[in-house]
Amino acid sequence: MRGPFLGGTAGHNWQFGWWVLGLEGDYSWANIGGSSAACGTAPPHPCGTELQSFGTLRGRIGYAVGPAGTWLPYVTGGLAVGEVGAWDALTPAAGSAFRVGWTVGAGVEASFAPRWTVKLEYLHIDLGAARMFDVVPGVPETVSFRTDLIRAGLSYHFSAAPLVTRY
Repeated sequence: MRGPFLGGTAGHNWQFGWWVLGLEGDYSWANIGGSSAACGTAPPHPCGTELQSFGTLRGRIGYAVGPAGTWLPYVTGGLAVGEVGAWDALTPAAGSAFRVGWTVGAGVEASFAPRWTVKLEYLHIDLGAARMFDVVPGVPETVSFRTDLIRAGLSYHFSAAPLVTRY
């Protein structure tokens, strides 16, 4: 699976000393896909899967580190949703469905100016397995979708507190 995605995030953080708890929601448009020239049924034939869009609603917990507390390593997890498409060239047949699953990951966020942070994040997304279409009438095609993402982000914090001296 390969491809680009672009989206936006909104969330809120609560800081308790050096601990930071947060809630984030995001949604992205995607063109992430993969295919195989020889799917498992006879005769061998091309088939593929794609993620057309996805979003998450996640909690996160982190601990501010560094001399001024401007680095925030964190773990995150929660709900994942996505529009998954699949196709099979044997008959040919195709379908897409909005799927609900889960996500878990980790990242680091760093303050570089008042109210501005950058982050690098890894997420594992699992949207489960479900019937997508019938290859031929009465013969369902079940498709599973899991992916691992690495993404970078730039955030503006609306909080009045300066973020340079402490996350």
